[in-house]
Amino acid sequence: WFPIQQKRNPKVVRLEVWLVEKIFGRDRERIPHVQGMSQILIHVNRLDPNGEAEILVFGRPSYQEDTIKMIMNLADYHRQLQAKAEKIKHLEKHLKFTISFPSNSQDPQL
Repeated sequence: WFPIQQKRNPKVVRLEVWLVEKIFGRDRERIPHVQGMSQILIHVNRLDPNGEAEILVFGRPSYQEDTIKMIMNLADYHRQLQAKAEKIKHLEKHLKFTISFPSNSQDPQL
């Protein structure tokens, strides 16, 4: 179903493995849906299990570009979510520490 000439020139995107898992699923179960909707083929190579993955996008050049933009937008979205989650964890730790060890200056004077 996919023209052979469109398999020759893939566009390549490199992302952290955790982002690839967020976008396509841990077992890449969302890739068939993306391929069907975008009329492209996607192949993911893990370059380093804890670091970086390479995403190959095959198809018409305009479809490749659209798909890469979508992938990069999703990557930015998940990075922002991760940053917010880390900030919340940091604030929660700070709040727990503050509650556990209140400063003496806030104690009422008798």
